[in-house]
Amino acid sequence: MQAGGYSWLPKHEAVPSLSLIEEYKTCGAWLRSEQFSAQLNNRETREDFVWTPMLDWHGDTPGLITLLVQRQFLCLEAHMCAAVRRHLLFSDLLPRDERKAYRVYANDPFLLNVPKGEPSGTVERLFHHLPRLLHPELTARSDAELWPKLKAVYKHVRNPIMHGSRLNVQDPKDVFPVLDVLDEVFEWIQMWDIPMPTIPKSLAVRTADTGNFVIFELLTRGPRNPPE
Repeated sequence: MQAGGYSWLPKHEAVPSLSLIEEYKTCGAWLRSEQFSAQLNNRETREDFVWTPMLDWHGDTPGLITLLVQRQFLCLEAHMCAAVRRHLLFSDLLPRDERKAYRVYANDPFLLNVPKGEPSGTVERLFHHLPRLLHPELTARSDAELWPKLKAVYKHVRNPIMHGSRLNVQDPKDVFPVLDVLDEVFEWIQMWDIPMPTIPKSLAVRTADTGNFVIFELLTRGPRNPPE
């Protein structure tokens, strides 16, 4: 997809859903792993790089933890949009013409026309207004325990680290409560999402998100191996 009237801007497309899920799970597991904590604890200088399944890091510890938490948010948000988009493509929850008209909102929830007086921040658009396109009762707000925690995580963690701040932490355990909230949202999405088929290794698959043939590299090559 390309921005209308701005041909010099790079094109973009949806990330294959299995890649999103794989990265979300890999990143979260690594942040919680003893191997990750041991590397951080054993660093003497910034010259001692930190190995992760995604990249080698030569910066400071707060910067790395912030980057990995940012990726968790980005993967979850993209997965949320993809789940709604799959229903708009394949399910019969809505008439065909409505499903087609609503796809633009799954591609960009900030185009949603939020009712006057309703909150319209990022967390409300993604996890309340967007899924309600499929059904009025399909909203994370219906979980009285999860919703206040999710709003707090967005206000005090997600929004600041997406807009110029970073986490002032040295120990990944400090972000475990944030990861736990995101995992609750992830499981909520999985409850109503259209199940993705199991993709055999080395198989090229036509994805519902892009319509392109892609190779799921994470599934075919396996995780990166740590340095010797």
